[in-house]
Amino acid sequence: MIKERIMKKYLLFGVAVLCCIQGYSQTFDKQGQGARGLMPENTIGGMLRALDLGVTTLGMNVVISKDKQVVLSRKPYFNNEISLAAGWKGDSAEG
Repeated sequence: MIKERIMKKYLLFGVAVLCCIQGYSQTFDKQGQGARGLMPENTIGGMLRALDLGVTTLGMNVVISKDKQVVLSRKPYFNNEISLAAGWKGDSAEG
């Protein structure tokens, strides 16, 4: 009889904890390079496009170039398989 009461209390406590945890579940979305495949990576336009698509967190890697310019880049080189040619006109905030 006492064991049943104790088990019921633990069961109710466990159910209450699970209900509380479920209520606090959140999604976390992060985009680190802008809208890859839709816009050039690491550009203002790419980041704005990602925000337009509903991303709430942007991750960025910042490096300083040899001529003291701030550059958003994950690698010290550009991959021509995923980067568009130089002179692309859409890499500004307006583009």
